[in-house]
Amino acid sequence: MKASTISIIITLLGITLLNFHWKPWERRDGVLHWDINSYYGYLPLTFIYKDVKAEKLSTYPAHIERKIWLNHADGHQLIKTTCGTAIMYSPFFALGALTAKITGHPVDGYSEPFIYWLQFSSFFYLTLATILLIRFLKHFYSDLSSGVTALLTVLATNVVQYTTNDACMSHVFTLFLITAFLNLTYAYRTRRPDYKVVIGLGIVSGLIILIRPTNILIWIIFFLYGVNSIQTFRQRIIDTIKAYTHLLAFAALTLIVWVPQFTYWKIVTGSYLFFSYGEEKFYFNDPELISGLFGFRKGWLLYTPVMAFALIGLFLIRKDNPLKLSAILFMLISTYVILSWWCWWYGGGFSNRAFIDTYPVLAIGLAACIQEILKQRLYIKIPALIVGIYLCYLNIFQHFQYDNSAIHYDSMTKSAYFESFGKLYPTKNYWFQLEPIDYDRALAGEN
Repeated sequence: MKASTISIIITLLGITLLNFHWKPWERRDGVLHWDINSYYGYLPLTFIYKDVKAEKLSTYPAHIERKIWLNHADGHQLIKTTCGTAIMYSPFFALGALTAKITGHPVDGYSEPFIYWLQFSSFFYLTLATILLIRFLKHFYSDLSSGVTALLTVLATNVVQYTTNDACMSHVFTLFLITAFLNLTYAYRTRRPDYKVVIGLGIVSGLIILIRPTNILIWIIFFLYGVNSIQTFRQRIIDTIKAYTHLLAFAALTLIVWVPQFTYWKIVTGSYLFFSYGEEKFYFNDPELISGLFGFRKGWLLYTPVMAFALIGLFLIRKDNPLKLSAILFMLISTYVILSWWCWWYGGGFSNRAFIDTYPVLAIGLAACIQEILKQRLYIKIPALIVGIYLCYLNIFQHFQYDNSAIHYDSMTKSAYFESFGKLYPTKNYWFQLEPIDYDRALAGEN
């Protein structure tokens, strides 16, 4: 059996065991909570209640009414998030409706069949993402390097949180889509381009951006694939102009995917374009780079240290690898954009969840790092193996800490971190070490 196949089995088995240990579907609000309510709201409002504008919300059963999250912006009441994640949920929403009808459960969008299928949707897309990631990496690295990279990308990172207790947040869906986009980019750039690939690129691109508009940055990989000098950059411009029909089809399909969102905004606000986040904004003149990467509150690399090896690995990518420049540029710009958002810690959650969307690209660097290690002598390989196993253990242990509140979702400090270090459960003293965030100040760019 190939190493990559073993990696897929271990990864999916690990996530399955953690899901059945925590059983989020049995907890109050365990699957539908926080932002997920916003993502999901499009489906029941549109297909069950026929009330896209939520004008009859006060007549809904109380347990459903509180699940419909609406935001007030410029005098309008609407769902704040875009509908990309809802589109990804939709096949499982349909299965939930069918199952509810067959089993006699309420077809209300919130009964048990809907919840189970929604939770399963995350596992389904994780499976596809893992398979596609290995398939993509194997174009450049060995089967073993690709398999180990995929395993670490899941079991040694906060992907664990977003395929278990927060499974229906947008990130695993984006993980799949961006991995698919990378595979399609490879196909377009290395084979004779055809419209099947262009159609795939356009649709997947549209969904990526519809889930999180800032993820348009993944276009950097597509347009700069194979570019490693001024000369190749000039040639890319020439080639793009020559293939303008492909570019037009790509752009048109990306926009077509957005039609449901434009339609929703038009119905609710009277305008096809609308900024639903109100006063929330980016502070590009003051990104929280140090706190966002290394801080105790939600420092990405502090809580997900394996990705430090991925970042180092970006510079270990061979010069002849067509992804080197584009991957480095993508990560530099993405990090700047992610940490310029007013809420740079991205609310509740484990580690900085916004970076999960960059993991398919970071996997290129992580695989380069692993491939380099595999070339070394045994006295290097064995310690590296121990470090890899430890990072998986540490990550899963921290997730148990987070689940037990020994790592707080947004108020960690240095003293709270060390008070909880190595402990599964919070101590009495830990609670006094936390530092709650002043969200009003943060919104004004002062925190």
